[in-house]
Amino acid sequence: KQFEKELFNSIIESEENERNRIAAELHDGVCQYLAAGKLIIETIRSLTSNEKPELKALIEDCYAVVNESFRVSRHISHQLVPQSLYDNGFLESLHDMIVLLNKVDNKRYSLEVSGIEKEPESHIAVNLYRIIQEFTRNSQKYSEACTIKIKIHYTGSELDIELSDNGKGFDLEKAKEQRGIGIFNMINRIESIGGKYSLTSRPGEGVVLKINTKLN
Repeated sequence: KQFEKELFNSIIESEENERNRIAAELHDGVCQYLAAGKLIIETIRSLTSNEKPELKALIEDCYAVVNESFRVSRHISHQLVPQSLYDNGFLESLHDMIVLLNKVDNKRYSLEVSGIEKEPESHIAVNLYRIIQEFTRNSQKYSEACTIKIKIHYTGSELDIELSDNGKGFDLEKAKEQRGIGIFNMINRIESIGGKYSLTSRPGEGVVLKINTKLN
């Protein structure tokens, strides 16, 4: 069991390093080229103000495509490495996540916080953030839920998290037998930080994941 835990921790570390590398490539490479492309198109736009409407429309379409590509690349970069997690802490990064999800998705996301806030150690914060990301991603893809809730409760040196959706749920025993990657990843991350959990779901009754972990 200890070997499995250490192996999974090594996998997580490698995964985070790869996320950092890809995010840096996107930010320093792709995003910089797209930003330069926007400037070039803006220059062309200013030089062709009196040209025929068909050309102006083509330039505007080109600008819109480059601008959207720039926005998507920045979004992916921030998702890979949530900078607010390192700059502003765990709770603020969750708040940013919820604000963004409510902007881009037709599902409703909520975050409730109680107790006296205490920042988890960095490796715990990263794993908890990834667990919440995985839960929301699974709910988006499979649950057909319209609401997804995140509850955070600080109790001294411990942290309780409850993640839930009001979707169609699933047969938990079948999911365990099939070793669904999403569930497998969440459980392994919880265990890797010494946390405890309970996962409940039934067809038609949504999903609830409860997590308890030390903050340091």
